Amino acid sequence: MSTDVIVKKAFRRILKLVFGFDHWHTSVLEERPYALDIVKYCNARNTRGSVLEIGCGLADILRKTNYRQKMGFDIDTKVLDCAKFLSFFDGGPKIKFAQFHFPETELKEIVDVLIMVNWIFFFEEDTLRRYIEKYFHENVRAGGAIIVDTLKDPHYPNHHNVKALTTNLPCKISKLGNYTRQREVWAIEKEPFAA
Repeated sequence: MSTDVIVKKAFRRILKLVFGFDHWHTSVLEERPYALDIVKYCNARNTRGSVLEIGCGLADILRKTNYRQKMGFDIDTKVLDCAKFLSFFDGGPKIKFAQFHFPETELKEIVDVLIMVNWIFFFEEDTLRRYIEKYFHENVRAGGAIIVDTLKDPHYPNHHNVKALTTNLPCKISKLGNYTRQREVWAIEKEPFAA
């Protein structure tokens, strides 16, 4: 582990004491290759208008994306308070933060990229598929994408298959990569001409 990562993790532990968020948020971006690949994918896209992450945590992914409009939604207000604090010092575009309870909270925003990773395994396939379809049709612009992850680790309650989650969608599926805990990250891409 590099000195830089050690220092960042120590700072995260201090933030945890101050803001009171869950311990797993103390991991830093450099420790999560899947998150780095999501940032790379987002920043390589032609359209960099708006990105929204449901389950943004401390907004590590969002803060590294090069988008004009950034939105981070999470269920945990302690995490959101810390994310606002960290984002204040970045100097990039201001991130709009809001509390969000999936699937109860209505998603009203229309974006170029919608990120939903590191939490969808808590939801059964039918519910997840229904909302991915809804967001795809109502909240993602033509040419945009929804990014999700699937896991096969037995410690997680639901193991999703991206083809089953997108069976009714007119989309292209691109794999961003394979990672520890049998995680796979996918971009569910909406064709530019899709309604």
